[in-house]
Amino acid sequence: MQRNKKARIASGLNVLFGIWMAISPFILGHSSSTAAKNEFVVGVIIFLCALIRVVTPEILSGLSFINSIMGIWLIFSPYVLNYDQFSPVVNSMTIGAIVFICSVWSISATPLKVDNDNMNF
Repeated sequence: MQRNKKARIASGLNVLFGIWMAISPFILGHSSSTAAKNEFVVGVIIFLCALIRVVTPEILSGLSFINSIMGIWLIFSPYVLNYDQFSPVVNSMTIGAIVFICSVWSISATPLKVDNDNMNF
């Protein structure tokens, strides 16, 4: 049960970071740029995957894996998409690193299920 709680906390943090990524272009003032579209879409994906993990932390650890990929994408996307302002670069790279760390934490906090009845030796 303790591991599920840790997975919930890590995924809950990613819910918040997903919300931030989705709304940050409007708050930081770059809402019409390529960076804004990227941050909004990735933020919504992070939010949805993390929300499902908060509700059911004992299953679907693959959603945290998807979020870890989203975190890596956020780190490199300013260079791939040629962001033209400094604030979205810092925002994407910082939140990307945090999302990656929380996602790995959520995965590692998910208990492994072993089906002893179906083990063939």
